[in-house]
Amino acid sequence: MQRLSPNTESSAQDKSKVVDQYYLEKELPISESIQASSHSSRVLHSGTNIQDIEFIVESHALSGQTLLELGQTQDALLQFFTALSIAETHGLPKSDLLHTIYKVYKSTNDFENALKYHELYHQALQNLKLPSDDLSKDIKSFLRHIAHDIKEPVRIINSYQTLLSRNLHMDGIDKYDEYLGYIKKAIERVAKLSNTFSYYVKIETDEKRHHPIKLNEIIWVIENNLKKEYHKNIKILGDELLPTVNVNVEQITCLVQHLIDNAIRYNDSKKPTVVIKSKDMDDYYRISVEDNGIGISSKRTSELFSIAQGPKRQQNGQQSCGMGLIVCKKIIEKHKGDIWIKSTSNEGTTVYFTLLK
Repeated sequence: MQRLSPNTESSAQDKSKVVDQYYLEKELPISESIQASSHSSRVLHSGTNIQDIEFIVESHALSGQTLLELGQTQDALLQFFTALSIAETHGLPKSDLLHTIYKVYKSTNDFENALKYHELYHQALQNLKLPSDDLSKDIKSFLRHIAHDIKEPVRIINSYQTLLSRNLHMDGIDKYDEYLGYIKKAIERVAKLSNTFSYYVKIETDEKRHHPIKLNEIIWVIENNLKKEYHKNIKILGDELLPTVNVNVEQITCLVQHLIDNAIRYNDSKKPTVVIKSKDMDDYYRISVEDNGIGISSKRTSELFSIAQGPKRQQNGQQSCGMGLIVCKKIIEKHKGDIWIKSTSNEGTTVYFTLLK
């Protein structure tokens, strides 16, 4: 075993004294789980130069992570709540702790508490001071320009590919048709990605005010549009008691249309059916969009909202850029809600999302 240097050992002893002294002053016992946690021990015996109180908060948080890995969820929550209490007492940042508590509750299907701490997390984020408002404005402006300008080269490439294909066909040259087909598919994919990126940026930078609208009105419009597009015997069942919500109408319409579109696109049944329901909770509405489609493995549902892990879905010849649900997540986050999926392969999918009252 590698021996710590004298300076590091001294620092570790000092930090241990800091923990002991803090709990003596507060007349609180030191948790056995902290003493037993290997993660916390590494923090206690590190030479990292951080503030004493931050160090104590981090010790609790790391202990909580260790207990989570051991499957001791309730003990882990106790550690996270202790860290949160100390952070609040001393005015330290708490958004990361709130987000961790939210994820723990969500993983245990305790959605009541999950949504409570999800809202507190967003409130904490809003209270954080940005290093520079000007920097934030510059970044948003830069993203808007990129999102706009990226469409132009895509349009030019597509136009010249069409002209080239047409001229070769007129000259009776068809040996390059396969290559031109690959180019056309690649252009279409880049176009989808650029359009999705543009809309994602628009969501982030849009300052439009929210307005009340009946969800049933949104569904009626979407149903008519999709029936014309797919020419299928589509059945969309909307709860007659769907609420009136105060939202960014364009964004929520985009969200609902994408969820219904997915329910139809990835559906092998002769009569694709989508059922939309609402449940009135204390401070929010929980909306569900259920289908009788092909479903997806429950182990992969969390990946669908991840930019890094999101799959490039392709089923039955249908292909998308794989960013639709990521856009949906961004829309719901802007509305201070939550979104999740329950699904089983070949047994359909239900997407839940929440909107504040």
